[in-house]
Amino acid sequence: MSGQKRTWQQVKIKYKNILQAAIKKKNHISGTGGGPPTQDFTTAEELALDLNKGKPVIEGIQGGTATDSGPARDTGLFIQVDGNTLTLLEPPDYNSSREATSTAAECTSADDETVSLDSRRLEDPDIGQPDKQPRNISSQTVRYLYTTHLKRQIELTEVKIDVKKRKLQDMDLEMQIKRNTLRKLELEIQKLERELQA
Repeated sequence: MSGQKRTWQQVKIKYKNILQAAIKKKNHISGTGGGPPTQDFTTAEELALDLNKGKPVIEGIQGGTATDSGPARDTGLFIQVDGNTLTLLEPPDYNSSREATSTAAECTSADDETVSLDSRRLEDPDIGQPDKQPRNISSQTVRYLYTTHLKRQIELTEVKIDVKKRKLQDMDLEMQIKRNTLRKLELEIQKLERELQA
């Protein structure tokens, strides 16, 4: 990494790029029939894969399709389907030495693809801690939560409308009081004028 500091958005994009490259390499390895890997993973890619074991493989729009067909591969053995969620399973180990390096907490090499485990979690407010996020959320649960949220938003809007209506009623009452006070003053003026004339 060069001497300049990156923003959390740049770190987030770089991490996603590293993870995407690692998943492509991993899928290519499984496309070779489980033989020896043709491309070695960088330490950052190994760490990204290790951090994302058991997390959903596909994130995005439901019903979306991938445009990259890629090489022919059989990845069904490494994917678990739970409702509408696809989850990445832990693949078999091809090299035991790779496992030892993937469990490191932070990459310390000086190449451009190093990513700190802690920098991603502390600087990126969009990504919560994994123990606070449920791993598999069904679309029905999301739909229920969203409808509940919308109902509460509607209730809140109705309460705000009621408050504004009451404020309008209060203003109308104040206007009526001011009109009555003005009318009273006019009548007192007329009374005083009659007393002066008499």
